[in-house]
Amino acid sequence: MTLQSHTPQTLLALLSRFAKHQQRVDTSGSTLGFHRDEVARALGYPNWSQLHKNFAAISSRNFDAVVKRADSHRPLGAFLTMLGPRSVVLAAESLRPQPYQSPDDQMRVLRIRVGLAVGPQPKDLAEPLAASIEDAARFYNHGHGTTVWLDVNTTNESIPDFVTSAIARLEGFGVGLVVTKGQETSVNPTEIFGTPLLEAIQNAARSGMIWDPVSNELVFTTTRW
Repeated sequence: MTLQSHTPQTLLALLSRFAKHQQRVDTSGSTLGFHRDEVARALGYPNWSQLHKNFAAISSRNFDAVVKRADSHRPLGAFLTMLGPRSVVLAAESLRPQPYQSPDDQMRVLRIRVGLAVGPQPKDLAEPLAASIEDAARFYNHGHGTTVWLDVNTTNESIPDFVTSAIARLEGFGVGLVVTKGQETSVNPTEIFGTPLLEAIQNAARSGMIWDPVSNELVFTTTRW
């Protein structure tokens, strides 16, 4: 599937993912804002803010021109082609975190519903899920009063491997994370939470407390940092 099949919104999501990817592999420590601006300049915009503003009301003719620039730019074009199937972007949209009202007003909760829709699935759901967790954590400025809740609702009895892969990509990030499946919770794990998943949660965790949706209680996180 080509980039021309995307809308401005879905292409913008891919461009944002590319900027985050570039930040992760950048050894100089440049900020995400720097890499977003670099993406914007590669597409003919002075900065990311102008690109974002333009995409909100871009004409089809101008959008086609931007797509051609993105497709011909390396390594941007190669990255977008790799991550470009619409199913991946739609998966990212479906994984968007939603505010959830917890019983404790001191704890903000962002819920990410993790499920598999009927039909062909993207090969790698780990990347959009990792991005969604990261965005959820940053939504409240990485605050210690935030819990990111992965609410897994799949037909598998166990937790899908891509959930473990997504969390593993956030090693050292520092997020208040809880994973549930039905009435099972990573706070009090049973056999459905394998060792790799529990280790990934610990490696990505921040110190402090999180809200457990199964017990409806605040609990301390378990972290290796």
